[in-house]
Amino acid sequence: MIHDDQRKEYIATIHEALDSGVHHLNTGDFYGSGKNEMIIGEALKGQKRESTFISVKFGILAAPNGSMYGLDVRSATIKNYITYPLSNP
Repeated sequence: MIHDDQRKEYIATIHEALDSGVHHLNTGDFYGSGKNEMIIGEALKGQKRESTFISVKFGILAAPNGSMYGLDVRSATIKNYITYPLSNP
């Protein structure tokens, strides 16, 4: 669970990175069970989204305890992995 003060700190860190010239953000759906992607989406609202490159790692299967136990890189699931982060608020 991400507390509100942590969320604000993460967003402030992303804003500072963008203001410092960072244009590439790298994420994955397995970071924080997808919460990382939502924080990036929230941080980019009203920011320089068109000049920010976002790369998304995908396919890692994670257990509830966070351990990784396999890969799912079937062509049928790749579209979902790519589309989901774009639909996060």
